Formats: sequence, C-alpha cells, structure tokens
Amino acid sequence: MTERRTADRDTTREAGRHHLIAVGSNLGDRVAAVRGARAELERRLQVPVAASRMFRTAPMYIEDQPEFVNAAFAVTCALEPSAMLELLLDVERAFGRDRQAVERYGARSLDLDLVAVDDVVMSTERLALPHPRMQERGFVLAPLCDVAPDWVHPVLRRSARELLAQLVPAGSEDTVVAMEESW
Repeated sequence: MTERRTADRDTTREAGRHHLIAVGSNLGDRVAAVRGARAELERRLQVPVAASRMFRTAPMYIEDQPEFVNAAFAVTCALEPSAMLELLLDVERAFGRDRQAVERYGARSLDLDLVAVDDVVMSTERLALPHPRMQERGFVLAPLCDVAPDWVHPVLRRSARELLAQLVPAGSEDTVVAMEESW
C-alpha cells in the first residue's frame, strides 16, 4: 500500500480526515435510499454529513436498467480510509444491498463509494484512492462539485470542477440532471 499527503494537510489531522463519498440508487424509492444513507451515516458517525443536490442520471456500462439518483457526501471524521470503507459497506447492507448477488455495474438499492480521502493515494486489494475511474463519471463529478469543487485529484492534479469541465465540454448534452428534491 502506498499513501501520500501534503504537509499542510497533516496539520489539519486533528480536525479529522475529509472523506468524499459518491452515492447512488436505482432500485425502489431511490430518493429515500439516498436520504436514508445520509441520515444513517450521521447517526453512526455522530458528525454532520454535507450533501450535494440529488441528480438523475442515466445508467453507465449496463444501460438496460432504471435511472439512478446520485449525490455526493462530504464528511470530516477521524476514521481511516479502510474503516470508512467498512462503515459504508455496512450501511449498504442495512439498505438491502448484497454485493455478491448483484452484477457489477448492475441495479442496486444503494451504492456508497469512497472516492477520496484528503489527498491520500493508496491501493490495496479492497480500496483504491482516489477512485480510479472517478474522472470518467459525470454522475460522480457533478455531485462532487457541489460539496468539494476545489478538491484536487492528487494524481491528475486537477480540481473536481476542472475534471467535470474536461468531461463535459460547454454546450454538450449530458446525462446528469439536477433534481428538485431537497434534503
């Protein structure tokens, strides 16, 4: 495992690590699942969870499935990345997700992906940070820009806002649409 941080980020460690989480659901009451995931994380972590707007998005990779509701959460807490991953997987299970029973990229009741933690770069058998395909996904970047537009990808050296602009050139049609639902 490799891990890298900048010196000024280390001085803020007392405040905790800044976790960025991509959220999605395309089965059942999708909005309720996304809202419920935020509430459950706040309950378990005992800290506020900042949330983006909700977005309606077309499925990617496997297109013959319902549309997704996507969002992003930002939370500052003391958990190490591996502990946050375990917490997210446990919340998914609480919402009925069985990762073994679902086809990769298939429909799911709830998907919680840890996409970044500060400027940590790491790769283990279970977790890669930053998420290795986040820069390809408007359904991750658009919500992320609501909660952390200036977060800089530590490998690509571009902000979330720059990555989204690079992915979706001005004037092009996009499959990520902000919704009216509120928290």
